[in-house]
Amino acid sequence: MAVISGMPSRVDSAQEGIGWMDWREARFVENTNLINKKAWDAYQEDYFRFQLMARPNYFEFFANGGVDWQGEDHMIDMVGDVDGLELLDTCCACDAVQAFSWHNMGARVTACDIAPKAIEIARANAVRMGLGLRFIVADMQ
Repeated sequence: MAVISGMPSRVDSAQEGIGWMDWREARFVENTNLINKKAWDAYQEDYFRFQLMARPNYFEFFANGGVDWQGEDHMIDMVGDVDGLELLDTCCACDAVQAFSWHNMGARVTACDIAPKAIEIARANAVRMGLGLRFIVADMQ
């Protein structure tokens, strides 16, 4: 990215197949990401309540070694044995279903989400269930 007087003049994103953006388009994308982050963060507490309604035994399930691929069981065949491997789960959300599943399969998991509230809830849930995962606020982009 070229910077002129502290303002980006263009963003070279041709390697991703997007083409060229001037600083106004780049600023629009940045603002859109911020709006998305704030909205997702605000939704986390309700989202987790909905997850608990769908799975009332959520805490017991994962605390006792449960694994849930939410209909994506082919992932286990694709990845194979993860015992002892380090794994990054992006966009974990507050329920962290995949992160907890990978952990229960033996992986050392770091999970991230763009929403600080998601990480706060997921981290508290892991502590409550006695699961040793690392959670960080990060944008997977």
